[in-house]
Parts: sequence; C-alpha cells; structure tokens
Amino acid sequence: MGSIVRRTDLIALYKSSSFAPLSSFQNWFPLYPSEKLAELCGFLIGDGHIQPSPRWRIDFTSKNPMALNYVNSLFFDLFGVKGKIRPCTTNKYNTFNLGVNCKPLARTLFLCGVPVGAKVENDFLIPSWVVGNKFFFRAFIRAIFHRKLSSILMAK
Repeated sequence: MGSIVRRTDLIALYKSSSFAPLSSFQNWFPLYPSEKLAELCGFLIGDGHIQPSPRWRIDFTSKNPMALNYVNSLFFDLFGVKGKIRPCTTNKYNTFNLGVNCKPLARTLFLCGVPVGAKVENDFLIPSWVVGNKFFFRAFIRAIFHRKLSSILMAK
C-alpha cells in the first residue's frame, strides 16, 4: 500500500505554502498506513475530536489515565509530539482531556480520515485505508471500543 498523506497534501490545506511551517515536520512524510496510525485514528474517532480551522487542535477525553497516557504515547511514537493531560472542566463526569496543540498534526490526521468538528452532527466514513486491511481494521475497532485497553497495553 502506498502513502496516505504526502507533504504536498498538507501544504494544499494552507492558504499559501509560505504559511505552512513544515520544516519541523518533514520527517512525517510520506505517511504510510500502519496499525498504530489506525489505532490512533480509532481513538480519535471514538472519544476524540479535531477542532477545525482556525484552531486545528486535537482533544481526546477519558476517565482512564492509562488510556490517556497510551494515546499520548501513540502521538509521540508516530509524530514525536506530546500533548498535555488536564482535568476536563466542561462536564460533570470527572474525565480528563489530552490536548495536542499542533496545527500541522491536526491537519495531517484530518487527511488520514479523522473527521473534524461535531461528529454527531455530520456523517463520516471509516477511512478506506483502514477498511481495506484486516490488521488496520482490527486495531481501529479495538481503539474505538477500548474496553480491552489493558490487554492492548499488556501485549505491547
């Protein structure tokens, strides 16, 4: 399977290539599909969120500190970027929020097929590169339903 995101794809999301701060992120491209990337996309489509333009911010919410740390490790392993974990003050469920403030990363994950904005109000599909490979699909679904997160962490 070929790359799913190239550097030129990301540059095309900017008004002008001069606005694209890509020198720090060149090593991400070309971005090839992997089980880890499929898993990250599953977490974000399940309990995550990408805020669209102009913010381009990534959030993942959970009560489970292991889940937050694991998703943060996926960001770091795949892209060398870490987020910050904070108590979520916008709900009464005692959850925590993993926030990643990296606009190029949010745009890259959007290009990978993670929807932006309010997922409950807009239709979206599972990315075709995930559906077309049983290993990627398994990792994606496991992350969406992350009930067996402890077994994921034990196996790695």
